[in-house]
This record gives sequence, structure tokens and C-alpha cells, in this order.
Amino acid sequence: MKIFKRKKGSSKHELLQQIGVGSYFEIPNDFDADSWNNLNIGTFRRHSLRRVLRQRMRRLPYKFGFEKIVDNFASSVYEIGQGDFNSFAEGQRYAPRANYLLENKWMSIAFGIYQIEYTINEEIGFSHFSLDHGLTYIIHMETQLTKNWELNVKALINLFQETEEYLLGTIIDRSPPYTPNY
Repeated sequence: MKIFKRKKGSSKHELLQQIGVGSYFEIPNDFDADSWNNLNIGTFRRHSLRRVLRQRMRRLPYKFGFEKIVDNFASSVYEIGQGDFNSFAEGQRYAPRANYLLENKWMSIAFGIYQIEYTINEEIGFSHFSLDHGLTYIIHMETQLTKNWELNVKALINLFQETEEYLLGTIIDRSPPYTPNY
């Protein structure tokens, strides 16, 4: 059996040059780190199978806990459908809610097992949701508002619809909306 060893005279820089990587190139003045990351996202080292399995095993108790919460909620609700997100709901349910939010800058709504909080801060509308009824909030979406009242109402209606569609999808699929970082 032959043992392959690195040559004693070769440095790391020479090894990088052999595989075509210039380790000491100057960085140009117009370098954009975000576009470089997007172009080279597939060149980084992936996680090992052991690490991936460990992360999945850590998330399992959270997933089972969420499924239990949804099952308890579903036992008190007769039918969970695909939701009502049509033009009638826009005019009758979302438009008054958007007007109220524009006037008061804050509102909170109970939506199934979630507590949703909508806020307006510095002309940006935010939607946050909480699974533990207000102890921790997770930001879901934000939208830029303008000086035009009607455009703001339409933007907030879109914010309401997308937030509620996403949360309804997590209830129907029984999949947690987020997992804690371990």
C-alpha cells in the first residue's frame, strides 16, 4: 500500500495555485460581496451527514410538540379548509382591518393557534406571529408604505393575505413555521 504525502517544499499557496485558486489576488474597488456569494454559493463545503442527522433529531421534539398543539386545536374545529382569500374577503374583512391599522399603527389578531401582530413603524408595515400567545414573536413580512392612502390599504391587504395563507398552510400541513436554532 502506497502512502501519499505532501511534498515538503510545497506551501499552501502553491497548492492553491495548482487547483486554479488565486489566494493573493487584489480585491477590486467595485467588488460586491453579495453578488459574489450568490455566484459562488455552491462552492462551499456542505455539512456532513452526521451533522445533518443530528440537527434533524434535535428538531423532532419541536415538530411533535407542534403537531400535538394542532391536533388539540383541530379537535375543537369542525373543518379546516383552504381559507377564504378572495375579493369578497378583501372588501369585507381585510379593508376595514387595513384602515384601522393605518389609523392606530398597531393591532393584534388571534388566528387559530397563532397570535398575529401587525404594526406600522416609520412607514413600514410589519407582520409578526406568535405560537405561544405573545411570549415570543417571529417577524414574517414587511411592506413599504407611501403617502397614498389607497395604495397603503392595498399593500396592507396583501400583507394580511400572505401572512394568513402561510400560517393556515402550517396548520393544514401540521408543519412548524420555524424551528429553534440549536
